[in-house]
Amino acid sequence: MTNIIYQAHGNKHISKELIYSLYSFWATFKGDTSQIRVIVYTDDADFFKPYLYDNVIYRIIDDTQISLWAGDINFVHRIKIEIILDCFSKFDGNILYLDSDTIVTQNLQPLLSEICNAKSIMHLYEGQIDKPHNPIMTKMNLFLKKNFAALKITNQLPMWNAGVLGIDSENKYLVNKVLTLTDKIFAMYPKHVMEQFAFSYLLTTHTTVIASEEYIYHYWKEKREYRIAIDCFLDHLHLSTQIVEKVKNNQLSLKLTLPKPLTKCELRILKWKNSISKILNKIN
Repeated sequence: MTNIIYQAHGNKHISKELIYSLYSFWATFKGDTSQIRVIVYTDDADFFKPYLYDNVIYRIIDDTQISLWAGDINFVHRIKIEIILDCFSKFDGNILYLDSDTIVTQNLQPLLSEICNAKSIMHLYEGQIDKPHNPIMTKMNLFLKKNFAALKITNQLPMWNAGVLGIDSENKYLVNKVLTLTDKIFAMYPKHVMEQFAFSYLLTTHTTVIASEEYIYHYWKEKREYRIAIDCFLDHLHLSTQIVEKVKNNQLSLKLTLPKPLTKCELRILKWKNSISKILNKIN
């Protein structure tokens, strides 16, 4: 049994991304569906039901639970780790965790069959930390070199994107270690990639990590374009009790029409507006 797990709470854009991602999984999957369990962690199951009906299990998480899982360090990506641990404690089988901003592009059965105690799945290899090619990798490289004595972790490690995580049920203990390490290093250096680094370090140290980019597209750099396209897709969807069956039987086109990307000038203006909005929200 494989548990396909997602999370969506607080932001309806994320919920819409999740619906489309799950549709893309169902439309391409050619394996034994009796061995697949889909679990959605959300604060609003009613939002999903017209699109997904009873084809998923909903785990309701309220603001109190979300805050608890964010931990004393108040780290949003810590919630992902807790969700994976909760799933292991409540359901048998392996786990494939997907960020909502993912699209399954081909049958995942071959990928799922790779998950075992010796192999794990992440999205894609982003490079060696000791050979940085972007600002965040440079910062991580310096952090690890500076804190080697305290952490006993070398900077000569790979960084993998954690938008996809496939983990064998026997390796739950590694996820517990990910949580402990994330708490420790985020408190020392609060960067948004700390949970990703913890997964990269522990999964590559104890298992062979397999890339899933051939099967799953992660559009985190193109959020605006895909959210507009997914909004349009869902707005024009004719919902019925048979909607999921139509998706599974490829009777519904999932084609998206993406808007043109913003120019550099338009992106700067958008970022400026978002910054002003965040300031005003804090004031209010």
